[in-house]
Amino acid sequence: MSQRLIPTSRLLGSGNAGLGQVLMSIKLPMVIVLVVFLGAVEVQAQALPKEVEDAFKRSESICRDVERVRSLKFKDKVRTEVQTKDDFKKFVIKSVEEQYGKDDAEWFVKALVRMGALEKETNLTDTLVKLLESQAAAHYDPQTKKCYILITDMNAMMLDIVLPHELYHALQDQYFNLYDFVIKDVKAARDNGDAAAAKECLIEGDATYLMMAWMILRHGGMDDMAAADPIVSAAINMQGAMDYDTVINMGEGAMGPSAGGGLATSIKEMKDAPRYFMESMYSFYIQGSIMVNYVKTKGGWDAVTALYRNPPQSTEQVLHPAKLMGQRDVPV
Repeated sequence: MSQRLIPTSRLLGSGNAGLGQVLMSIKLPMVIVLVVFLGAVEVQAQALPKEVEDAFKRSESICRDVERVRSLKFKDKVRTEVQTKDDFKKFVIKSVEEQYGKDDAEWFVKALVRMGALEKETNLTDTLVKLLESQAAAHYDPQTKKCYILITDMNAMMLDIVLPHELYHALQDQYFNLYDFVIKDVKAARDNGDAAAAKECLIEGDATYLMMAWMILRHGGMDDMAAADPIVSAAINMQGAMDYDTVINMGEGAMGPSAGGGLATSIKEMKDAPRYFMESMYSFYIQGSIMVNYVKTKGGWDAVTALYRNPPQSTEQVLHPAKLMGQRDVPV
């Protein structure tokens, strides 16, 4: 039987500022990227906080690192800008309405209450807007082909942590067309949300694996990706062995308010958010990265690339990635 993970397919990498902070304890972040004018990323002209502007200037070298880790070159420049809270809210509302529709959203919530996943009925759109406003540090939109940064008061360390994840989403999009892969067919996503969630686990797990590899290469004093792979694998498996509460508490203790006002607030709000939604979002990154780690260990990056042509068909296959290899256990 497949475990249902709530899809948020329009919110690629919107990923949790708080979650990124939590994962900092073992260097597993999520989120954005851009660069001044050379190379892969193009910055939109606007006034930015100095630390954000400085991070943008450092990101060209991150682009090159991402290419080296993944053995893929950027085909096009990636446009990036700071997105206002109001614009992000409109984006989330539009995304939820496109994915669920009013009636489906209401019945989905009723089903979650009946199964015990939620304590009481809630407005799905309002809940997801509040959740993502508090947790999202940045996101990549495959329709606009832009990376958006949302929290601008992060310190330099946190900015360097969040930059590579979203840049990699742009790279994924250039090779695997993320809009067609997981967003375009709304009816298919509504009819089989489990399959849509499995695809999102691939996208986010792939980006999380790459982010971990980037952190080890950049800050671990290693130049050889082959030597770094076992460290990445061990760290991902260690993270996966921890329960959700342990990870949250570790992140809160490790980072606290030092990461910046917006991020510090997001950590606190994680504990107040409906647990079903938070754990589902968390699973995209953690369970997704465990799956990608398993597949990459068996067949290298070529095997990971093959998943975009023949993706996991259920979250059961994400949770048990051995079922992706050889003769698949096709869900019925």
